[in-house]
Amino acid sequence: EMNSLTLVDANKDSKTRLQEYLQARGCDLPVYEVTDIRGQPHCRTFFVECQVTLLKHKTRGEGSSRRIAEQIAAEAALGALEESP
Repeated sequence: EMNSLTLVDANKDSKTRLQEYLQARGCDLPVYEVTDIRGQPHCRTFFVECQVTLLKHKTRGEGSSRRIAEQIAAEAALGALEESP
């Protein structure tokens, strides 16, 4: 069942889909790192990088919270995995 997981599942968020995809293939979990936080405390923008062992480059996301930025970075990683051979 784990091997049948794909990169697309409308019922799960990007971070969950990425984690399950990597686990099903015996890969390390993704690593998220906040690289920058800009703006005033009431209106911040978070910048996050996501490192996945199957990808050569880190993916990036930005958002109004760390969680949103991580979701965007995970979505970018899923897209990159979909495009890789």
